[in-house]
Amino acid sequence: MSTTAGELRTAAGPTPGERARTVLRAAPTLVLRLLDGGSGPHPPEALVAGHRLDPRGAPLLVLADDDPVVEALRAAAAHGLPDVAAVVEGWALVPVPVADRVRGTVRLDGWAEELDGAERARLAPSLGLGTAPEDLEGWTLVRLDVADVTLADGRGRARVAVEDYAAAVPDPLVDDEPQLLEHVAGRHPREVALLAALAGAVVGGPVHDPVVVGVDRFGLRLRVAPGGALPDGRADRLVDGRAGGRVDERVDVHLPFAAPLRHPGELAVAVAVLLERARRCC
Repeated sequence: MSTTAGELRTAAGPTPGERARTVLRAAPTLVLRLLDGGSGPHPPEALVAGHRLDPRGAPLLVLADDDPVVEALRAAAAHGLPDVAAVVEGWALVPVPVADRVRGTVRLDGWAEELDGAERARLAPSLGLGTAPEDLEGWTLVRLDVADVTLADGRGRARVAVEDYAAAVPDPLVDDEPQLLEHVAGRHPREVALLAALAGAVVGGPVHDPVVVGVDRFGLRLRVAPGGALPDGRADRLVDGRAGGRVDERVDVHLPFAAPLRHPGELAVAVAVLLERARRCC
């Protein structure tokens, strides 16, 4: 997982709750693991077929009817247990091709229950299933009642209060980030090189091979090789680059916007201000 090498400090930053909600919003899929149940030697787990979070961050999950997790939940219900202790885990990935792409993980502990009846029919369309009864055939909907939240990302590790997690919202740029970074990588190499000068001011020396690996409402995250380019065939390794770095290391540097963004439409102006700062200072 990437770590932040250094930041041009600002007072503002995402709360742990916002960071956790953003990781799960960006996660391509989630894993549901029961902490008890099942007929095998180990509690069952499943890579879910579809998912979303409800307004308070409770995962709503789609699984096949014949999945061992579903069978274990139904067996528990048949014995008078409507829910089962479970864990949901999700990973956010850097949306551009770099080494060490995992940039955040979230673990939600809680209680999993199968949804049925009117609630199942009401929620199915939001999970990519249709409204007709035949659209639901073969699929089971499961919800996790969240009791504990653990976060690990480039800003550190945190135990997130459930109330703070439930009240938070994902970063407003998270859905647009993959397309934005693809556009930057393909169309704006000169601007990325200019931003590298700001990163050099943070790590205390020249940097090379800059790649924009993240953007949120607070700023850009640039991955660089301090002191020189990586030799061919060497793996990236992220370190605390506050005092610089060796030639075989890469670091992530946060370049903050002048003010947090409220929506993606403000991004172009914020980046233009950041580029002008780079022209003036470096």
